[in-house]
Amino acid sequence: MTMKRNPTIVFTIILILVLGIFGLFIFNNNAETDKKLKILDCQANYSIPKSKDIDYSVVSEISLQSVVGKCLCDKYMKSKDEKYKKEILNLFENYKGITIVPDAIYKNPKNKVDSICKYKEMVFATAIEL
Repeated sequence: MTMKRNPTIVFTIILILVLGIFGLFIFNNNAETDKKLKILDCQANYSIPKSKDIDYSVVSEISLQSVVGKCLCDKYMKSKDEKYKKEILNLFENYKGITIVPDAIYKNPKNKVDSICKYKEMVFATAIEL
């Protein structure tokens, strides 16, 4: 006894499977490649390149911290708001990049945030900028 298949049902099932696999591929690629850092009203986004040889996660974190640190400094220098000061000091202490830290930052701890922001391009530099 042979069973007659309805071509519309077979086509629909195959189409759903193909679209599902395609959707999972797109979703997984985007979920792993984008990274975001937001502190107060400063935000940065970074797309991590796919590579089997290099781990770009550290590079992305440094880039995000660099952009956000410079933004926080710009906002602090305009307003002198304590909320920016606190976040700048926290970011400075936890910055993962190789950076040049001017002596002025350590010579006068009272004006540490002002010095960090004055030299923000050196303090929050990425390895590529150095």
